[in-house]
Amino acid sequence: MIDRSHPKLVIYGDIAIDVTIEADHTPLLGQDAADTRIALLPGGSAANCAATAARLGAPVEFVGVTGSDFLARILVEDMQKHQVGIQHLKQTSGPTAIVAVIVHAGGERTFYSFRGAATTIRYGPIADGLIQRGDCLHLSGYSFQDERSRETAMELIAAARRVGAWVSLDPSFHSAQDFRDKQQPVLRAVDIIFPNETEALRMTGHADPERAAAAIHELGPRLVVVKRGEQGCLVFSAAERIFVPAYPTENVVDTTGAGDAFCGGCLTGLLYGMTPREAARCGHAAAACVVAMQGGHTGAATITEVIRFLREYDDAATISAIQRTGLVLGERSIR
Repeated sequence: MIDRSHPKLVIYGDIAIDVTIEADHTPLLGQDAADTRIALLPGGSAANCAATAARLGAPVEFVGVTGSDFLARILVEDMQKHQVGIQHLKQTSGPTAIVAVIVHAGGERTFYSFRGAATTIRYGPIADGLIQRGDCLHLSGYSFQDERSRETAMELIAAARRVGAWVSLDPSFHSAQDFRDKQQPVLRAVDIIFPNETEALRMTGHADPERAAAAIHELGPRLVVVKRGEQGCLVFSAAERIFVPAYPTENVVDTTGAGDAFCGGCLTGLLYGMTPREAARCGHAAAACVVAMQGGHTGAATITEVIRFLREYDDAATISAIQRTGLVLGERSIR
């Protein structure tokens, strides 16, 4: 049940099944790798962000398109388990999205993405009252990779602007690649953007992340957060330009969904009144919990678990910021 007494996150984008394949070696063409470990887990960039934010206690509504087969049932049940609102998730006759994640020796990953119904089925009209004043609309960059989902993303942005909600964007590799040709005008309507370092450099043509952040900021977003993985993030706004380090993580099992979890934690913090620095620390903690388990959001933590994590690093300032927000009082557990 969504808490209507507090502004909510409305998250639009892909929801998918991740098929993770780990192998001790990569076979040559025509050969077979028998020493493999395969896992089938709920994922999708937007869904990872939604599950993380909801687990922390934020009210979340998910908007998207999926199929109606047994794979889609897994995804729907997973969102319900994490208490993500799904009344605006449309199940259609289209295929369920699947992402094959090939984990190579040393931890590097290769993705083979099939976006399924998100690219073949139009979402349709946006429900009246879905986005309200004070809410945050968060968009996955994958939404801008085809005309059907891009059309819905633009309609959601327009709806958010009409009521005074704020807009957040997490670019994707492909949307960043053609950013200067197709996506640049979108930034005039975006308040917060979360590119990773590769995406920020691709979007601007700069070789330095701080210069890239400045260039993106000039195009419209009030807050630019450049994700730099285990190094931390760069927070860039008119008021401050700071580097916020990540927490050292010794037990990294799977980095899938780390950036999505960071967005979920950071947006939750901002929605509850944290400063950008405090929210970034919350995002780093959420991401550190996720990478400790296999899957894009299997390790999504409650706010109490995040506080426990922060105590291990003697981060009293971020704990105090979380307690100030009231998130702890509103924590919801997974049934």
